[in-house]
Order: sequence, then structure tokens, then C-alpha cells
Amino acid sequence: MAKVYITDRIVNPDIEREILGDDVSLDFDQDAEVLMVWRQLIDQEFIDKFPKLKAIQRYGVGYDRLDLVYAKSKGIYVSNNPAYCTEEVAQTAMAFILNCSRKIGYLDHFAKNNLERWQQAVTPPTKRISCSTVAIIGAGRIGSRVCAYARALGYRVEYYDPFLNTEQVEKLDQIGAVRQNNLEDLIGGADIVSLHVPATEHTVGMVDADFLRGMKPGASLVNTSRGSTMVHPDIFLDFLQNNHLNQLMLDVLPEEPPRPCAFIEAWRTPPDWLKGRILVNPHKSYFSSESSVEMRVAAACNVKRLLDGLVPDFIVNN
Repeated sequence: MAKVYITDRIVNPDIEREILGDDVSLDFDQDAEVLMVWRQLIDQEFIDKFPKLKAIQRYGVGYDRLDLVYAKSKGIYVSNNPAYCTEEVAQTAMAFILNCSRKIGYLDHFAKNNLERWQQAVTPPTKRISCSTVAIIGAGRIGSRVCAYARALGYRVEYYDPFLNTEQVEKLDQIGAVRQNNLEDLIGGADIVSLHVPATEHTVGMVDADFLRGMKPGASLVNTSRGSTMVHPDIFLDFLQNNHLNQLMLDVLPEEPPRPCAFIEAWRTPPDWLKGRILVNPHKSYFSSESSVEMRVAAACNVKRLLDGLVPDFIVNN
């Protein structure tokens, strides 16, 4: 029987089999030693179905649907796949940031409804990029890449990340990114705030009413990290309506797919005051044809380390 069970999403494990051979299968097997997981909920009940389980390999970056504590209590490694889509997510965040600065979506809406007046139809308040500050919360692989992109375009860049080592800080110093030691000071002075943090006890629900009130009036928010960093999205509506929050660009939501709520209805059929100010993508910032292959190769290679008797990389429950 196969040692590795792919729990969900993958329908043709051809890429995995190039690396793992006949050790990988889509068929449930209680004797499996490794699980390769896309979106499957891996809780205590699911883990207990596999008495020989040694490791759980997540295909993606996030691991909030995996019970890390219980897996650790059973001596089971849990690994994620943090490096495969750095380029794609950082570029999506940068596209959102540029949209906030240049009002591309906002102007598209007004152009459709002002064909005769056209260029004179609207001139929304717009700051020059070189006069704008982007705040990056979380400056790891993706956040630091966004810092570099933003600095190359001329933004002033500040960041907050208390977990960086000296080498990482020095690299950000070299490109002119300014470190802030206080989150409140960071978001209070920024024109655009961009989130790049994992889901942890410190970040879940961090974007709440107090967070939004702490942002500079008229600033915009970008989130390409984890939906769990935000409380229920209905909270955004009041801040958007009173213009404390200018634009909102999201690749993630607290619940996916989202259930109907006031925010979702306002996004789908926006009132005039909201049109052009919200963009929501269906959690696809990670995707490109290349990254989808890279993801599966990297996950399978890490599983092979375990099958070869080595400790897997990127353990998140150690």
C-alpha cells in the first residue's frame, strides 16, 4: 500500500508520482505515514484515522486548518510550503497598492458614467507615489519583496515585524525601508497599509475596529495574507462610508467562500458612494501556471525527505 495519501483537490498526482513513485496515492489508506493536504480539515478526529502517521505536508503556506498541537502530541511533523508563490503574492499586493495610489478601479467606474464630460468628470484626491507612505505589516519572504517593489517605484516604505533577524533587517535597511517598533505608529502615518502575516494567536482578528480607527484618515488597506487576520468584514462598511477608509483591496476573507452579509452584498451591488473603492479576489494571489507546479514539486520533495529518513523542512509545530 502507498505510504503517502493525498487528502483532497489533486485529481491526477502525476507530478507527485515523478518524485514519490508508487508511494503516493489518492486512495484512503489508514496505514498511510504521510498526508499531503490542500484544504482538508486536519483535526484530532481525522488524525486518529491514521495510526502510523508520521507527517502532514501542507501544499500551501497557511496551516490554520491543521491541529498543530494535537499532531505534536502524537509526534507527527507538520510542514507547510512557504516559498513557492512569493513572487505571485507580492506582485498581487503591489498591483493592489498601485490601484490604491492611481485610483484605476475608481476612475473606471466614473468613466463609464461620464462619457460626455470624460476627462473633467472626476478628479479624486490622489497623492504622488513619491509623496506616499506604504506600511508593510510582516516583512518575511513576501512582505520584504513588497518592500523592495514599493521602494523601486518611489514609495516611502515603513514596516513592522518583531521577528526578523539582524540579517533580514540589514537587507531592508539597504533598500531604504524604515523599521517601526510600534504597530500603532506604523499604521497611523501610512497612506496604504498592506498585510503579510501568518495566522497566529497574535494576528487572528488583528484588523478590527480599533485597528481601523488607528489608521490615518483616508488611508487604504490591502490584505493578501490570511482572511483570519480580519474580523467580520461588515466592520469595513462604516469606515468606508465615512471615508476614514479610502479603498479596500482583499485577496482573502475571514470565511471562504463567503456567506451573504452586508459587506458581500455591498461589494456585489455597490451603492454609488462605494463603487470603485473595493476589490475582492477569490484567494488567488498565489496562483500562476508556474507556481502551481512549483507548489506540488516542493511539497512532494519535502515528503521524500521524510521517506528517505530525513527530518522534513519547514516544520510549523516544532
